[in-house]
Amino acid sequence: MEEIAAAVEAGSSLSEAVSVQIPALPDIFRAVVSSGEAGGDLDLAFARLAEHFEKEDAVAQKVRSALAYPKVVVTMAVLVMTFMLAVILPKFGTFFASLGASLPGITLFVIAVSHFVTRFWWLLLLLFFGLTRGFAAWSRTESGRRVLDPLMLRLPIFGELVSKRALGRFARTLAVLLQAGVPIMEALQVVRQTVGNTALAAVVDEAAVNIRSGRGLTEPLRHSPYFPAMVTEMMGVGEETGSMEAMLLKVADFYDKDVDSIVGRLTSMIEPVVIVGLGAVIGFLIVSIVLPMFKLFTLVHQ
Repeated sequence: MEEIAAAVEAGSSLSEAVSVQIPALPDIFRAVVSSGEAGGDLDLAFARLAEHFEKEDAVAQKVRSALAYPKVVVTMAVLVMTFMLAVILPKFGTFFASLGASLPGITLFVIAVSHFVTRFWWLLLLLFFGLTRGFAAWSRTESGRRVLDPLMLRLPIFGELVSKRALGRFARTLAVLLQAGVPIMEALQVVRQTVGNTALAAVVDEAAVNIRSGRGLTEPLRHSPYFPAMVTEMMGVGEETGSMEAMLLKVADFYDKDVDSIVGRLTSMIEPVVIVGLGAVIGFLIVSIVLPMFKLFTLVHQ
């Protein structure tokens, strides 16, 4: 802050000083502050930015909290299964082998997996971290995002969440920029960078080309499969009546509430699915241990 103040005292504008000292700030911050400086209403510009980032963070927190429980359950289950495969099952395998009893196929399979995990755990860790890091790096590349982003929008259940989250961000960001007096072409460029999905960003690019050629903003959105009719119709009304910012804010509020509803449904659906799935896997391991015990008890009884 002291360096920003020194830069302003030396003659730089606030937006220039902030951009130099904090280069990681999002594009919407620079655009709104610059427009606020030009219009002489920096206080209002910062108030709009504060409200925008608070609402963005509130939605993001709800999505993260919905996914936290499944992550914890899956992590604990993986640790339990790893302990069983690496510690418990090898001891049972040695015990059964010492008795010379024939084992069921399910037990032989689990013991083979246990031996593999015990001997090659380092290879499994290398593969896991290598594949996850490689996929994460590829997903951040332009080619990776072109492949993954449209797929994310079409996923069952999760695709609806991703799509509505992105549409809400599109509407709110564009509304804040237009309210601050940012020119429409610059506003679309900022929205393109912040929408978070290359498929939607391509539609925004088409809209920019449409405006540059003298046509309206909503026409390319109407032809896109990613923008519902409700969004394009409200934006069309906003264009005709000169109330685009108000319509966009209504769209953003609608989708923020819809995201809350989807997150609630996802939480109620994910919990039983995760518990049943992991219970089935751990139950499979337990059955592989219990079956040969029953067989041994039968032999002893005879």
